Amino acid sequence: MSDPNQNPTLSPAQNLAQNPAQGSLEDSANGLDVSIDELRDRLVKCSTELDLIKSEQDRSSKLLIRRDLALSRANEQLLVLDRSKSEFISVAAHQLRTPLSAIKWILHMVINNEFKDDAEKAEFLDKAANSTDRLIDLVNDLLEVDHIQSGKDQFVFSAISLSPIITSVVADLMPLVEKSGLHIVATDLVGVNVVGDSDKLRAVFQNLIENAVKYNRKDGTITVRTVVGEEGGKRQLRATVTDTGIGIPENQSGRIFSKFFRAPNALKVDTVGSGLGLFIVKQIVERHGGKIWFESKTGEGTTFIVTLPLAGDKV
Repeated sequence: MSDPNQNPTLSPAQNLAQNPAQGSLEDSANGLDVSIDELRDRLVKCSTELDLIKSEQDRSSKLLIRRDLALSRANEQLLVLDRSKSEFISVAAHQLRTPLSAIKWILHMVINNEFKDDAEKAEFLDKAANSTDRLIDLVNDLLEVDHIQSGKDQFVFSAISLSPIITSVVADLMPLVEKSGLHIVATDLVGVNVVGDSDKLRAVFQNLIENAVKYNRKDGTITVRTVVGEEGGKRQLRATVTDTGIGIPENQSGRIFSKFFRAPNALKVDTVGSGLGLFIVKQIVERHGGKIWFESKTGEGTTFIVTLPLAGDKV
């Protein structure tokens, strides 16, 4: 249908000249289309920017949460360290005070000449000497713990055989074994090499065998064995120290390798001890890439098991 305002005999340009109002409306419509396109572009741009801002906020929130969790864990660790430090000071002070008090008391008796005769004097001086030995052992244990935890402890690794080390420890402890009325068997020892520090590994087996003597029953037996086995496709030496003694209570088994811990039944047998020995043993074994655990039944005995990676063939 033709526009009544337009002259069909004229060109579009001539009609536009004769009807300026129509041209203005078309220009406005075209301008409106441009404005809508610009608004749409701006909205898309703003939406993209908002998505980027939201993404950055999400990333920042996650980062803050991670940092908050890290700070919480660090704070918990500091609290644990603080409690451990307080416990360490308390127990160490108690352990030091007992032998020091005994030495002080005996020295006071010597100064005031309070002995009935020389035999009694010699007896008390022997007790003072034993208390001094306890002090030295405790200080050495405390220093060893400090060196291990601070990384100051020096290990000298080389290919060594455990067989002569264990044999030497057994020979040194034989007088104590015989005095305690016990029997020890350490003949089933294989001659293979492990990579280790001979002094440190000697300390491990000396502690384990001493404990087997200390917490055994009269006429009991201590058995030390080594065998070659395999775990995870790797050959290893497995050493066991078994006693027929008091055993470890099941409800105390999770604390055996903790610093300063001694099970109640062990305290009844022997009140003397720092509770640091097995903690040190575990640290040494793990520094050698090995493992240590135990199997025990109260009143029947305990077996400590140590595994160490092999270094080579039989020697």
